[in-house]
Amino acid sequence: MKNIKLSLVAILMLFAGVAMAQKPANAYVSPAAFTMDEEATLYVDLTGTAVENLAEDLFIWSWSNGDAAYNGQWGGSDDRMKLTQVEGALYMIKFVASEWYPTGLTDNAINFLVKNRDGSAQTDNIDGDDAIKTFDFSIMENEKAVIFPEKFDAYTPVSIIINVRNAVADGKPNIPDEGPVYIHTGAILGKDGWKYTVDYQGNPAAEASSLEKRDASMVKVNDSGVWKKDIIPFEYYGLSEEDAASFKGVSMVANNGAWDNEFKDGDTDFFLRTKEDVVLKSFTKAFPVQFTENDAVLIYFDVFEEFGGKTPLAVESQVYVQFVVDGTDFEMPKEMQALYGGKYRLAFIPSKAFDTVPSSLEYYFTNENKTSTVRVVTADGIEQNFTLGLVK
Repeated sequence: MKNIKLSLVAILMLFAGVAMAQKPANAYVSPAAFTMDEEATLYVDLTGTAVENLAEDLFIWSWSNGDAAYNGQWGGSDDRMKLTQVEGALYMIKFVASEWYPTGLTDNAINFLVKNRDGSAQTDNIDGDDAIKTFDFSIMENEKAVIFPEKFDAYTPVSIIINVRNAVADGKPNIPDEGPVYIHTGAILGKDGWKYTVDYQGNPAAEASSLEKRDASMVKVNDSGVWKKDIIPFEYYGLSEEDAASFKGVSMVANNGAWDNEFKDGDTDFFLRTKEDVVLKSFTKAFPVQFTENDAVLIYFDVFEEFGGKTPLAVESQVYVQFVVDGTDFEMPKEMQALYGGKYRLAFIPSKAFDTVPSSLEYYFTNENKTSTVRVVTADGIEQNFTLGLVK
């Protein structure tokens, strides 16, 4: 379980150390797709919120189709909504959706905030587009295979969901509704096709970081042929950190524990890809390219990819971003979050990170004391800052 926790920490700490609105920087549920009667775990990163440093118990206050049944009173939260600290500002709570919401969810959304027991301190609401979105299993009546959520990377908990009634393998009968069902799957890596196969018996590929046997069995969702498999790709496939950076999705088929009954897309595998790829170009990229003062912005940096060579910061133990606001260095450099293999990222919201909204916003990379920096170098050998696309 320790490895799973560390992967979740890596994802949830995306916005750690950045001035943010009074709300958790990131939160989501594992497994990604869960039924109303299935136990799930909500993870919340409280970095930068009004409750981050409170030396007292913290609680979820949730609503969807009315308030959650276990909320209690605003001035006295129920202990059943108490959060458990995982590490630092990362907290978790296990729940069953049907217990919180006996009458169901509105728009498949779980809204919440985090508060202390008496409600004297709280985060902003996590609702609307930021709410936890649940998977609508009813769509599987007409679907063969889907992956949820639609946007993910190697470190994101995902659910692979299939309906054994809707896919036919050439020359083989379908897997019966009652199963059993075992997944045979591999990781899609950039333009290199797929590798890191984990077979239907749970045996990982020789290149996997761990050769420990996996559980390849899928979980039955309902009596209408729907089954699912919940994984964190980085761990399930045993990806290297280098290959995790190029992970784009999964290929999969399934069987009944042998190849007597199969789940395939005719004569080929199902290829389930993420709908959002963030790829490093050259050695830095800002995403999105253009943004407003209230948008969350990501800056990526790779110390080993400066047009085919290493940047001067490759020898540093930590990398920083120095913002240049209206032509002047803004305060102290901001420490970037180390990812893997010399890759770093920093998240910020302009309206929260700066005293006033800049007319122009640039940046460069540096070590802590600014004795080594990385900027754009023109054909004339002139160093220039990187420009960010702030739109007013």
